[in-house]
Amino acid sequence: MEKQPQTGEQYVHKNNPNLHKSEEVEDVVNYLKESGEKIPNEPEAKLRAYLGFMATYLYDGILTGDEESIERQIEHRVIKPEDVPESYFEAQSRIRREQGHGDVVISQEEREQMIQAIQADQRASLEKWAEYISGPDGNYPHWFESYVWDSIGKLGVYDKQKNKFNKRELSTVAQYPELNQEALAYVYDKITKSFENDMSDEDEKLQKLIQAGNFGNLYAYALVEANATKETLSVTEGSWKKFDQTADPRTARRLSDSLKGYGTGWCTAGEETARGQLYSGDFYVYYSRNHEGNDTIPRIAVRMANDRVAEVRGVLPEQELEPDFYDIARQQLENLPGGESYFKKVDDMKRLTELDRLTKENSQVDLSLDDIRFLYELEYKIDGFGRDTDPRILDIVNRRNAVNDLNKILSIIETWEDDLDLSKYSSRLSKGLILPKTVEGNLDLRYLKSSEALTLPQSISGSLNLYDLESADELVLPEAISGDLFLSNLSEFKNLVLPKQVGGILFLSKLKSAQGLVMPNADVIRLEGLSSLDGLELPDDFSGVVWLPVKLKTDDFVVPKGAKIFWDIYSSR
Repeated sequence: MEKQPQTGEQYVHKNNPNLHKSEEVEDVVNYLKESGEKIPNEPEAKLRAYLGFMATYLYDGILTGDEESIERQIEHRVIKPEDVPESYFEAQSRIRREQGHGDVVISQEEREQMIQAIQADQRASLEKWAEYISGPDGNYPHWFESYVWDSIGKLGVYDKQKNKFNKRELSTVAQYPELNQEALAYVYDKITKSFENDMSDEDEKLQKLIQAGNFGNLYAYALVEANATKETLSVTEGSWKKFDQTADPRTARRLSDSLKGYGTGWCTAGEETARGQLYSGDFYVYYSRNHEGNDTIPRIAVRMANDRVAEVRGVLPEQELEPDFYDIARQQLENLPGGESYFKKVDDMKRLTELDRLTKENSQVDLSLDDIRFLYELEYKIDGFGRDTDPRILDIVNRRNAVNDLNKILSIIETWEDDLDLSKYSSRLSKGLILPKTVEGNLDLRYLKSSEALTLPQSISGSLNLYDLESADELVLPEAISGDLFLSNLSEFKNLVLPKQVGGILFLSKLKSAQGLVMPNADVIRLEGLSSLDGLELPDDFSGVVWLPVKLKTDDFVVPKGAKIFWDIYSSR
């Protein structure tokens, strides 16, 4: 009988038996051995060393959350314009004809818009996976993060009738699979359970799926478990049940079993996750009444940690609370340590609901300065009960002239005494944004596409994030930035003057030529996208690290005394 894997690395090897022999893994293992590390010539040991190296030294985004790496990996998977099939546009023409618009020829401009929409949807679906499995909410080991991320890139459209994912091709226009945290926790739970050879109580189909190791098939199976037929959700009557803090796996099993089949999306439906959460504190669930009069339908979850409320979740998309359950949640929170901090969420949701109503009636209604500060989260974040931002915020902003709103406040302020995070709205900002002269914190405009008529502060005490900016003409940057400067996607510039001093890292990762730029002093300058070293000059007193692509490696490039070069071998990753 084939030996069952007993570690994550063994499971990865079993399902991808040639991975440890790949050039990428061999290069890392050989590098570590040359550096003095002793690595057994076993697949499990080589994979463990490889994943550790990627997390520790290469800042692989899926393993560490590094935004630069995540961005590259996501873009690598987003469909290329030339791969969008002609059949897609033919289908759009057919739909228009069936809607009575006649034989409409789709223009080149419309094609480009459609392609951009496809890419944006794919990018957003991948960002959900990357954010979750690489962040603290997922908290999965590196082997599982790598296993999931590699597998997701191969999954196409989900066939509900066959309960399986079709294979993803280069020409697949569909989004990547939807992230269901409960289903993912279920997959992890069952795989790790198999390491202990404890599968006797599982059905034969699941046992075979785990043996085969195909993530797509396992995830499809888990989605059925997570989204079984729901009871009617119109009833609010019910009761709270407390699961006491414990290390007893039987309590964790009772908790996770009570959540399965209702499609809550809560990761607590995974037994291993429930076990870890109960180890940290009590857990409360509000169950509403089913048609038989029993309180069995989970609607609210309250997780405790260190004797305080750590998390409150509902069952709406993004795990928001249903409005009819606000008062039920509040009454419970009033009796729990730390619960008072969640009262603000109730107030924020009610205020957002009112702004949503007002701007639906008149999109350009005159909002008070307090309402503008609230809507654009200038002084504090709008808190909801879900994992992600309440989608109504962007819905309201999309109805407004965001630059006019923001300039009413920001243009008359000399000094902003905190972080100024406009990232959520920056892709929607047109020309003419006027920012305070001084920002005593970080300034985040990461999704800003155009720098036209942009007035940046003269001084920034933290970092400046212009991550998505692809071109910069006549852009005046602050003379000094105490933190990092993100110009990660900048590929074209004209009359661009960089700051004289960057206190942290200067990201110019996609810049092809440094000709005409005067580099600042910085801890690190990332230029791994350069196609030539011509014109690259560093300050005489530069003592930091400059990242350059290994393909340009040469002994002729001289750096100032005290400076270091890191020749990046993974710049294409």
